[in-house]
Amino acid sequence: TDFAEFLKNINDQNVQLTIKNFEEKAFYASDFDVKDNNKLWSDIEYTLDLIFQPEFVQNELEEYRKLNVSYGDDDFRSRDYHNQEIAIEDDYSFCNLFNKYLPQWVNLIHQTPCKPIYYIPFSSQDKFLCFNYTNTLEQAYKIPTKQILYIHGNWANNNLLIGHNTPVYFPEETEDDIYEDRAGIRAFSSAQNSVYKNVNYLISMNHAFFTNLSSVDTIYILGHSISDIDINYFLTIKQSVHNNARWLVSFYDDEDREIKRNKLQQLKIPDSNFELATIKQIFSS
Repeated sequence: TDFAEFLKNINDQNVQLTIKNFEEKAFYASDFDVKDNNKLWSDIEYTLDLIFQPEFVQNELEEYRKLNVSYGDDDFRSRDYHNQEIAIEDDYSFCNLFNKYLPQWVNLIHQTPCKPIYYIPFSSQDKFLCFNYTNTLEQAYKIPTKQILYIHGNWANNNLLIGHNTPVYFPEETEDDIYEDRAGIRAFSSAQNSVYKNVNYLISMNHAFFTNLSSVDTIYILGHSISDIDINYFLTIKQSVHNNARWLVSFYDDEDREIKRNKLQQLKIPDSNFELATIKQIFSS
C-alpha cells in the first residue's frame, strides 16, 4: 500500500498510465483491488505470480494475436509486424516500473530516522535472514553486517528483487511460427523475467548461510507472510536446523494466525515445536 502511494505521487502521466495497466491486469487475474488499503507486500508478489501463470499467459497471448494483420490485407503496413510486441510491452511495462522505482522508494525509507522499538539482547551467534531492503537491523539494532543475509538485496547495492516464482516455459520457435507471434512471446517472456524471483537459485547461491544453521535451535519469523512464493526459504531452514528446533512465529490478527498455522503444518513442523504470538508478545517476554 505504501509503495502504491509512492508511485501514485509521481508526477508523470506515463507512470500513472502504467499503474492503471497493472491495476487492470491484477484485477483480471485475481480480483486484486489496489484500492484496498490492507494490501501487503506478499499480495503484490502473489498477484504477479497469478499474472504469469501459464494458463493466464496463454489466454493473454490469444487476445494479443487478434492484433495481427494479414499480409494480404489492403491496410497492411510494415509497422503491423510489431502490433503484438508493442501492445504487450506497453501493457506489461509495470514490470519495469517496479524495478525502476523500487530502489528510489527504498532509499527514501532508508533516509527516515529509525529507532528500536524493543530492547533485545542479540548475540554474536545470532543469524538474520532479512527480507527487507533497508538496514534497520544494522542502524537501529546494531547488528553487524556479517550476521545478516539480505536475501532480496538491500538499499546499498540496488540489486533489489521483487516478483513471482513461477517460471513460464514458452514453446520453442519453429519455422511455421509467424514473426508477430514469436515477437509477442518474446515480449511476454521479457516482462515475466524482469519480475521473476528465482528462489531456488537464490538458496543455492547462498548455500553457505543455510548450511551454517546446523547449531540453531530457535527460529523467529517476524512479520513475514510465509507465502508460497517464499516458502522454500523456510523449508531450507527447517532442513538445516535441529530436528527439534523451536519456532516462534508472529501473526497480525486471528485470520493471519490460522494462515501461519497452516503454513507451518505445510512445512511439516510438529505443533509441539512452534508457537504463534504477536510481535509484541514475543519481544515482551
